[in-house]
Amino acid sequence: MVRNSIMTFLASVFSAFSVLTASPAIQRPDSAAFNSILISADYSSDNIVYGNLNTNVSQPCFSSVFSYASRSGMEATAGYSLIDNSDTSLNKATHQFDFTLGYRFSFPLDLYLSGSYTRFFYSKNTTTLRSTFDHQMELDAGYSGKFADVSASAFYLIGNTGEFFLSLQNSYNFSIDNFPFRNVSTGFMPGVFTILSSQQFY
Repeated sequence: MVRNSIMTFLASVFSAFSVLTASPAIQRPDSAAFNSILISADYSSDNIVYGNLNTNVSQPCFSSVFSYASRSGMEATAGYSLIDNSDTSLNKATHQFDFTLGYRFSFPLDLYLSGSYTRFFYSKNTTTLRSTFDHQMELDAGYSGKFADVSASAFYLIGNTGEFFLSLQNSYNFSIDNFPFRNVSTGFMPGVFTILSSQQFY
């Protein structure tokens, strides 16, 4: 299948949940109100990169994130991912580290605009699609309300080649108190996530 000259449209419906403050998309603090620190850990049964899935082998992935957001709008994030079956032989795990620095502008009516830069580091033997790129620049604009999040994001990736992405997101947030345990609040975020890109690297 030739994808070099054809815009590829990828859409996926996702459902995510968090317990307490595990998901920043559900409980995003107002950056003008206080400083915040977010620590999260996630596991997925397969590794999806920019809407693409390796169909040759399953690649379970564990990832963790440490994120700091200041009252001024400055945000810094350090992330780590362990991806199984992702080396050149597709039977051993590889590692990925990423560091992000950005700034978020908040406006009335829960509107925001943010920009960020990310630097990626990988194991030498990794074969994941993202390892083609070392740098990412991102611009986001959207609405983040109590019950809904709507946003548009533009990404430009730099590495062996350049790649542009546009993603559109629309999700709804609700939570259930004292579920599944007493004094625990569980949040749900069903939504639609769409990616537009040329995907020349694929």
